[in-house]
Amino acid sequence: MVRESTEIKAGTILFNEEIMRDLIRLLAQQIINENNVQELAFIGILRRGYPLAKRISEEIFKICKILPPVGAISTTLFRDDLRIGRGVVQSHGTTHFSFDINQRTIILVDDVLAAGRTIRAAMDEIMYYGRPKQILLACLIDRGGREIPIQPSYCAWKPTLESIPQNLWISVSLKEIDGKDIVIIEEQKSTVETDLKEPSQKEQVFSADHPALKIWKHKDLLGLQFLSKDEIVSILNMVPPFLEVMARSTGIKKVPLLQGRVVVHWFHEPSTRTFASFDLAAKRLSADTLSISTVSSSEKKGETLHDTLYNIEAMKTDILVVRHRCSGVPKLLADSHPSHVINAGDGQHEHPTQGLLDVFTMMQFYRKYKRDNNIGLEGAKVSIIGDIAHSRVARSNIWALLKLGAQITLCGPQTLIPKSFEKLGVKITTHLKEALLDADIIYALRIQLERQTKGLFPSIREYVRLYRIDRETIRYAPEHAIVMHPGPINRDIELATEIADSPRSLILQQVSHGVAVRMAVMHLLVNSQYKHNGV
Repeated sequence: MVRESTEIKAGTILFNEEIMRDLIRLLAQQIINENNVQELAFIGILRRGYPLAKRISEEIFKICKILPPVGAISTTLFRDDLRIGRGVVQSHGTTHFSFDINQRTIILVDDVLAAGRTIRAAMDEIMYYGRPKQILLACLIDRGGREIPIQPSYCAWKPTLESIPQNLWISVSLKEIDGKDIVIIEEQKSTVETDLKEPSQKEQVFSADHPALKIWKHKDLLGLQFLSKDEIVSILNMVPPFLEVMARSTGIKKVPLLQGRVVVHWFHEPSTRTFASFDLAAKRLSADTLSISTVSSSEKKGETLHDTLYNIEAMKTDILVVRHRCSGVPKLLADSHPSHVINAGDGQHEHPTQGLLDVFTMMQFYRKYKRDNNIGLEGAKVSIIGDIAHSRVARSNIWALLKLGAQITLCGPQTLIPKSFEKLGVKITTHLKEALLDADIIYALRIQLERQTKGLFPSIREYVRLYRIDRETIRYAPEHAIVMHPGPINRDIELATEIADSPRSLILQQVSHGVAVRMAVMHLLVNSQYKHNGV
């Protein structure tokens, strides 16, 4: 260990590997002396606090034969001072721990305690997941001299303020991250110069540095027709982290990405699946939600859509999720209002979030089938069966699949397939067998029974005979082909029950993916750099 009388300058090595091992053992012993070890859990601040926490826990096991659980915590979402030159928040990973923190003694671990802002942010993040019995702070080194009144409960070494000049920085390197154990003095770097290296995809999960937040250039999501391939792919790449949030074993299935924001659900058509998915997505992003019923709204009194939305926006709302029977309503509102408008289905136009969740589900399947997690949907054969003419879901899927390089076949009665679709470069057939022969993905559309009054096909019985996906007709398809449906299903009409409930069906996966996709979209609209840059 360096004596404090020694002149400390840039390049001075304070601790080598052996001394660091002794200091960590010292921290472990301090914690054992003052706590009931069985009640302890360690949470390390990413990045270097986490491996330190694991080492302390392992030292405790050597002494007491009790191994306290260890988790990691990210402070990115609760910091407003971690921005580099481009205005991008730095991120070093995501919060993860598998134990219940309620009524437990939490030892929060970091490498160097300096100003205390990281500790304060970490405590905010911890309190978001529950209420511990107490939170105690352990650090390898306490730099001291901070204005914020945060002091460590356990500290391995605390130099005097005068021993280390303010222009120098105590830098800790660990084997787990840096390949070696050492504490060295370095020149103080500006925020702009620190950690400019590109973080891994895993580290970018909820960071403002995520590629999608740089690519996105839209205030709203109105349809997939005018999005680029890169924009669609960037959204799809954001979905897996949100699926991980939904599957958290801690039971805390939330992230505070929209904390303080207000999401308004304005549905002019009945919907169970889409409404519930959007509402749950908003709440899992920690947003407040407001639902407007068309039946009880002032539209019944003659108020225009614009006036209704102006009044809603006067209450300082942020996102509008709108579903309407008339095509174009979401764009009409988006063009005249500051709200981020998300089209939840408009007339016979588009249903973009359904299209996104569908292609995400297809991509997950196709990657598994091809045993390649890096491919997209290029070359995938997708057959869409049913009422193409009236389906906004079909339109969104077609636009997305074409941009992603899939081969599309449309199948159904001639009266339900507009001839204009041929110009898009899709294959059209009226024969189900032809559509199924080499399909990788079979997408059955709901027959809109309310349209049957127009006589677009002879009868439901006739449709079932010619176009239903059932045990007999699916034999035409390859064995690996899977079945999808946007819901709700008219059971035993467009899709037989034995197929809808079979292992080949990905319908419930679509529903799960829908929540994560909508979380990604709302996060994207509100937190993209397009908005921050004032473009």
